[in-house]
Amino acid sequence: THGQYNHVALAIDPYNLIEARGCGIIIRRLKKYKNKQLYEIKLLRVRYLKKEKIKLVLDHAFMLKKKNGKHGRWIIALFLIVLGFRGKKVGHTCSGLVAECFAKVEYYFRKDKDALRITPADIAKAKGLENVSNEL
Repeated sequence: THGQYNHVALAIDPYNLIEARGCGIIIRRLKKYKNKQLYEIKLLRVRYLKKEKIKLVLDHAFMLKKKNGKHGRWIIALFLIVLGFRGKKVGHTCSGLVAECFAKVEYYFRKDKDALRITPADIAKAKGLENVSNEL
């Protein structure tokens, strides 16, 4: 993405993340990213977001994961590419997933940009976030 940050995910709990990858929306262990030789992690928290809203954010992510089956999405994308379709992107980017989930509780990383077009850099620059990386 040409920015300082190139991937974002939602923390489910202290051990797991939900993220959008090329193969779809997946759950992955956080420990994969704790290798400091390979990854630089910055853990951000949305200030003043109540637990009920955090639950809604995660519920939406789980709903998208369930709805977004791995194989079906790839078959549809391949079919559209073969037909030359160049319209709306199929599937989620990592930052688009995070932004869409937070938009469900009316928190926007950028109000001037559609949630699915948000980049990791947009999230890193957003107001109202606090760095809680020391909690890792």
